[in-house]
Amino acid sequence: VRDAAGWSALGLAAASGFSQTVDLLVKHGIDVNSKSDSGKTVLMYAAKNGDIPTITTLLEHKADLQAQDKLGATALMIAAREGHTPVVDLLGKQGAKINQKDRAKWTALTWAVKKSKIETAKALVNAGADVNNIDAEGTPLLHVAVDGGKSEIVKLLLDHQVNVKAKDQYGLTALVYALKGQHTEIAQMIKAAGGKY
Repeated sequence: VRDAAGWSALGLAAASGFSQTVDLLVKHGIDVNSKSDSGKTVLMYAAKNGDIPTITTLLEHKADLQAQDKLGATALMIAAREGHTPVVDLLGKQGAKINQKDRAKWTALTWAVKKSKIETAKALVNAGADVNNIDAEGTPLLHVAVDGGKSEIVKLLLDHQVNVKAKDQYGLTALVYALKGQHTEIAQMIKAAGGKY
């Protein structure tokens, strides 16, 4: 049974952080992997909130770590987007696919970089995230980082063998992005790493 907004009792409990209620509902037969109208699982709602007790409960009941919503997002991507590093660590250790892609070919690391979540980005890189991912539009991850203007994230990628000479769909390098955005410090870092026009 769902309300007018498409919420089930399990979804409401998970989104509200009521881990004991989640446990009780699943024990009484509610599908732990049931989805909302947007295709989100209850694990995704708990990940969005950074709610480790509820996530732990869901994982104990075999919640699907690889499930994707209608846009292709996973619980790991959602946690990364929100900057919930402990959740990212937990999901990764439980077997979430670090380099799984959504419909835009964004990974959890892409989301962390796009939202300037440096600690989350570090955790993902250390767990083996692909620093050379290219999205569906042909934009390399380094370009996304440069566009955000966060030198710490750019440095993180440079320190982990990102392809500094990669070009986007228009043939532009990350150095050109840095110069266009007037990110002088970032431009210097990229040039020092071997970046070209």
